[in-house]
Amino acid sequence: MRVTFHSILVVTLLQLTLLSSSGFAAEIVSPKDVVAPKSWSDYLNATNTLGNWVGKGTTQAMWEGVPAGIEFSLVQNRKLVDGGARIQINHRMETIDGKVISSGGGNIGWNEQTGKVVLAVSGYDTGKPFFGNAVLIGIDPSNQKELWKHTETSRGTTAEYLNEVSTKGANQFDERWQKVGGDDDWTIKLSRRNPFADITRLYDVAGNWERSSSGGSRVVTTARLALDGRALVVHEAIEEDDGSLEPRIGYVMSWDPLTKNVSIRGLSNRGFSWNAQMVSLTVDGDAVTMVSSFSGASSQGGTVRGTMTFVLSGDTLTQKATDVVFSNRHDVPPWVGVEMKYSRFSD
Repeated sequence: MRVTFHSILVVTLLQLTLLSSSGFAAEIVSPKDVVAPKSWSDYLNATNTLGNWVGKGTTQAMWEGVPAGIEFSLVQNRKLVDGGARIQINHRMETIDGKVISSGGGNIGWNEQTGKVVLAVSGYDTGKPFFGNAVLIGIDPSNQKELWKHTETSRGTTAEYLNEVSTKGANQFDERWQKVGGDDDWTIKLSRRNPFADITRLYDVAGNWERSSSGGSRVVTTARLALDGRALVVHEAIEEDDGSLEPRIGYVMSWDPLTKNVSIRGLSNRGFSWNAQMVSLTVDGDAVTMVSSFSGASSQGGTVRGTMTFVLSGDTLTQKATDVVFSNRHDVPPWVGVEMKYSRFSD
């Protein structure tokens, strides 16, 4: 079974009604509407399927070794290898209780003899092997669609398929499959995996927060998700006597694919900068605790390192710095070891 690319043609409600009553599915993008890339570089510049993807749904009667009607979750990975000469792909489809439905992998590359982009895959569907290959017929750049012709052998049966891959923005694509000579039609929707979303679903601090400083001033913090949920942008400001807000610090929290961890980078209005890495994220009842280790430097070159702990409990966020070590001072600043409590408020 092959899990490759993306989307369904948009049709009107009237068209859907007619198609439903006639028993036929909407047409896949026509070969006359696509253009074959002239080089491997052209294809790499046109496709948007590199990365790690996840999806879920219910299996359809499409592949010889995959029964219809099974709820599934899917992981699919695509990455450049051999200095960009080919795309290595692999997939794993499981039932809701973790049993493997389909797994396998292969490569997409350029065939010098035919001057076409080709795919070769193999794997196991419900425990028995399959083998497949495909040729890219062409790309419709105006609608961000790829059209492939796929041939696969499984359990002694060989079948041909059309595969339409439709990109929907930077982080979604659909793979639509149709068996040649049949009425079977199956669309698999995929989203680019976002590990940071797994963090923010638990540590949900997006919104507005306020606390009182040691001097009695109001401190206002805003936290907003950005870049399709792949970053949390935080700004902190002091409220002046006239009600205006004077920016004080800002930082960005995101997922670092190299360290496979949450990374935090910040800067103050006095030139102090710091970096932090999440050490742990724990849940205890309604309380979510994030612990991070940080290190930073002032504009004069003095350095500092320590541990920062945030505890989110409902509409209260508690912050505390501990184990703080400075390179240029031996006294303890008043903010070290002290809990600072923020309360969530509405706009």
